[in-house]
Amino acid sequence: MNTPTIQLTEQQIIGALAQYQPSELKRIISRLIRANRYTPPTLDEVTHNTSACVQQNNTPESVALEAVQWARGQK
Repeated sequence: MNTPTIQLTEQQIIGALAQYQPSELKRIISRLIRANRYTPPTLDEVTHNTSACVQQNNTPESVALEAVQWARGQK
């Protein structure tokens, strides 16, 4: 028996998720991680994307350092 799939646009997904409370969204994302449907980006991916963004926008070094300090303070 085939499992039917529904294809949604990104806008439709965002509209559906916007109806949930933050705690419910956290629970949904946790379930996706446990089901191996979502894998968080690796440190290399984050570092590469951040470096490119900082260089492209000519972000001052002080702003980048402040962002790093903030990120390290998060859980």
